[in-house]
Amino acid sequence: MQRHIKRWDVLLELVRQNGWRKGAEIGVLNGATFFHLLDNVPGLEMTAVDKWAADNPIYGDMRPIGEEFRLRARAFGDRVTILQGNSGDMAHDVKDGSLDFCFIDADHSTEAARADIAAWAPKVRKGGAILGHDIDFPSVEAAVKEFGNYQVLPDDVWVLL
Repeated sequence: MQRHIKRWDVLLELVRQNGWRKGAEIGVLNGATFFHLLDNVPGLEMTAVDKWAADNPIYGDMRPIGEEFRLRARAFGDRVTILQGNSGDMAHDVKDGSLDFCFIDADHSTEAARADIAAWAPKVRKGGAILGHDIDFPSVEAAVKEFGNYQVLPDDVWVLL
């Protein structure tokens, strides 16, 4: 029986294949993908972006999850940067062209996904990758299509081409 390939394994394989050393995840939630990458790629530097808001319409009060994330992130020292707030606003704190990849998995509305791609694409260096999760959501697919061709990988991961 073949196990279902999860997004964190898809992303891990891409990081290893491409030799990526610096990335960001937009919408980390509890950090399953984020920490999987850090645990398995020595020297990888990651930026975490999330609101961890008290009034999340899907998850409710996210503040305790944000605190747990921060505690776990301490083990990785300066390999982790945490930006808490609106993902579009947080992009202003990251230098253009400074990332090898950006993984977008935050608000899944078309408007928000579009805004995240637009805000974070300039942060990725030429030859890097803008990718994300949940291309099976029509709202996410609509936003991704606006930026051109894309490839779909296992577990509904998308990569802009």
